[in-house]
Amino acid sequence: MRKQYICKGFLKKYIFILTFISNVNADNTLFHTVIDASALAVGNALTGAQFSHDSGIINPARINQFKPGTFLFSSESQFSGTFYRQIFSYRGRSLPFRLLFLHEGIHDIPDTRYALNDWNGDELLNGNERLITDQISYFSQHRFGVMIQHLISWEDWYIGMGYNTVINSLVGQNGYGFTINCGIFKQVNSSFSLGLEIKNIEILPIKWTTGYQESWSPEIFIGGSITPIMENVWCKINLFFDGGFRLNERTLDDDFHLNENSGIFRYGIELNADENFALRIGRSGKGKRAFGFGISTEKNILNYALSTRQGWGEHSTCHIFTFLLDVETIVYWFK
Repeated sequence: MRKQYICKGFLKKYIFILTFISNVNADNTLFHTVIDASALAVGNALTGAQFSHDSGIINPARINQFKPGTFLFSSESQFSGTFYRQIFSYRGRSLPFRLLFLHEGIHDIPDTRYALNDWNGDELLNGNERLITDQISYFSQHRFGVMIQHLISWEDWYIGMGYNTVINSLVGQNGYGFTINCGIFKQVNSSFSLGLEIKNIEILPIKWTTGYQESWSPEIFIGGSITPIMENVWCKINLFFDGGFRLNERTLDDDFHLNENSGIFRYGIELNADENFALRIGRSGKGKRAFGFGISTEKNILNYALSTRQGWGEHSTCHIFTFLLDVETIVYWFK
């Protein structure tokens, strides 16, 4: 009985990890879902939003909202700590671009190639067979990225470009690739804006040291954001409503679809007390809920968000801590 519970628990973990790994290896999807705590907590309803402290990877045309002279550090943990991600970002006061460094890692991936009691001789795990737990080893996967983002403004239009170098490491093998992201941001009025993002424009496909070559397909999303602000004596309420289309792409998270194009709705709310403390709650997709808070001083900000996915249990929990520090503060600490 005890062995059955151990095998059942191991298989559950194995299935979750395999599901996650298939998404990571399939393309750059996870690598381009990087957001900070404040953005996640309001449902990431920010395709065209004019104000946010997020790291701007979702739409490089929005890096203008990232305060010059600010350093960002973000740490994310998902799937009970199996998946983790860090972001370092800096935009200089006089530099026309922003630099980002990213790292994603997945640890404790089980390698069962030599652990099967293959009584049937078909190299498959059948109902009458078991895995030899003593022969199961574990390995990790890492992905690194260096991104440079640049913004061009033309009248009321903002056009952003992101240049992405990607390095993968898996079971002693490495892969290298280069892509471009671009985005367009248009502020229509104080409460309504439009955004366009094109991700994974392939310049160099990922080439592994084994000789295998992995290609990407461009992802196009176009949408708009309604972000009205309501104020009273003691707080400011920011409302976020966002929707749009993924062109030529269908997923299980679609809220609606039109032919081969999928649509999504996202929304959130932020209660801000004197710009010093904020509470946030939002929906970033089907079955995805998040809430968080932010604490601000005159120059520095701490944000936290907790996200869950309906039906995935404890393994769906995501935690993100984000720190935005003024460079002058960092220099003062090391004096």
